[in-house]
Amino acid sequence: MKRDRGSEGVVDGGRAAARDGLLAQVEGHYDRFPYPDPRFVAAPDNPRAALAALEWDVGRGRPPRFAEEMAIWVAGCGTLEATEVALRFPAARLLATDVSRTTLEQAEAIARSAGVDRRIEFLRHDLSTPLGGEAQFAYIDCIGVLHHLPEPERGLETLARALHPDGVLDLMVYQEGHRRIYLAFRQALALLAGGSSGEERVALAVRLARELGRSPRGAASVRQVLRELAEQAGSRPSAFADTLLHPHEHTYTPRRIVELAARAGFAMAGLAYPHLWEPALYLQEEGLVRRLHELPLLERAEVLSLLLGEAAPYLDLFLAHAGAPPPVQPDDAALRQGRVEPHGPWRRLELAPDLAVQQELLLGPETTEEGALIVRTGRGASRLPPEAATLLGLVGRGVQVAALLRRLSASAADEAAALRFLRQLLGPAARLLVFSAPPLPGGQGEPP
Repeated sequence: MKRDRGSEGVVDGGRAAARDGLLAQVEGHYDRFPYPDPRFVAAPDNPRAALAALEWDVGRGRPPRFAEEMAIWVAGCGTLEATEVALRFPAARLLATDVSRTTLEQAEAIARSAGVDRRIEFLRHDLSTPLGGEAQFAYIDCIGVLHHLPEPERGLETLARALHPDGVLDLMVYQEGHRRIYLAFRQALALLAGGSSGEERVALAVRLARELGRSPRGAASVRQVLRELAEQAGSRPSAFADTLLHPHEHTYTPRRIVELAARAGFAMAGLAYPHLWEPALYLQEEGLVRRLHELPLLERAEVLSLLLGEAAPYLDLFLAHAGAPPPVQPDDAALRQGRVEPHGPWRRLELAPDLAVQQELLLGPETTEEGALIVRTGRGASRLPPEAATLLGLVGRGVQVAALLRRLSASAADEAAALRFLRQLLGPAARLLVFSAPPLPGGQGEPP
């Protein structure tokens, strides 16, 4: 059908009005429910750990991509992310943006309490609009933001323009299988609430979640999720609201988000939690595991995402400019040449209601009676087998991987198993060790 310029203007104007209306709803939601509920901030106590871990996650440490004083953009900082990123990278300079004024006020107060506010510039900004300036950021942290934009492709274009040619974007978006319960709840709530006021709508949502959580019928997983959310409604109102009352969200599978990012000039540089996409974690038949392993990483993640549904891993991936050199892929030879050292404990700052720091905790590994190792981070804990405690003792303050393998291995099979275990302990779920690669000859790989 042909359109004249006048009709196109009406269509474009209507689309812009709808977009602006949705953005206003999202801004209003976070002005009322700043997210996340600011109870604590956490970061590694080892000032080198986060940088070494990032180098490992995106390029296996070779060539180095990041400088200690790098420029970082926390795009959609919420209440806590800017402070936690600043604590993780104690020499970096940060820009922290958010669409909500109320959220930014809390974020700045928390940064002052943690003593990192002088390294952070806070700015109210809508990710759908260009940031301005040259591509300057070596690392962009965009966690849980893009999926709330009316037009996520505009946000990706903004991020692409701001990323340094050799930089990396850490992007987390909602996994399709994780959100089905919440989407169905919000659709039902919209019909039930009708024209209810904001307070009435919140109260109705709490009542509905509580009732469904204790219903004798329905899927057990749904009952458990809604029961837990209803219990949090009083103590963690933002968590409840962000899950069951948010006005707008998109969901993705791995392939869909990578295809969308490609239109903005991005290419996938890796998955933030690659070990969680290992087929052997979910399948026992060797033929099926082998067949999945034969697929490229993105297709393997797509298959597992579709099959696992709500049990699939979080969709957190690294993106780089499509023309940038690809990162070094996981390679046993490169790992053997490197060095590992303890990640160190996590420092957790407990926040008072006025957002002042009221208590500081150090969370280090703990050994259970059975010899297993509990590795605590700021937000949770991983349980590792007794072999992890043994290996940590051998690492001491730091050791060359080749020397460590000689102590652990009596055969080639032993060495292969030790390498697999070592990669697990370097991953984000464990964070027991950090890896550093030897410098490349000739000074190659200057970080941005």
